[in-house]
Amino acid sequence: MSEHHHHWSYHDDHEHGPHHWGGDGEHQSPIDIDLAQVERVEQIDPIRFVNYERPVEGKFVNNGHS
Repeated sequence: MSEHHHHWSYHDDHEHGPHHWGGDGEHQSPIDIDLAQVERVEQIDPIRFVNYERPVEGKFVNNGHS
């Protein structure tokens, strides 16, 4: 597995921190979601989780972002 380097950070003093994400600096995410383009959809059916009873195998790495 290769190591991924992310080009953003949540640390204010980092060169890729929130002050450099663009936008108005009011949002935590580096994803710029234009709320004027968001369409609200009423959900009729409840969310149903599937296959959560099965164990997951593999290597899990904390990359500090997710």
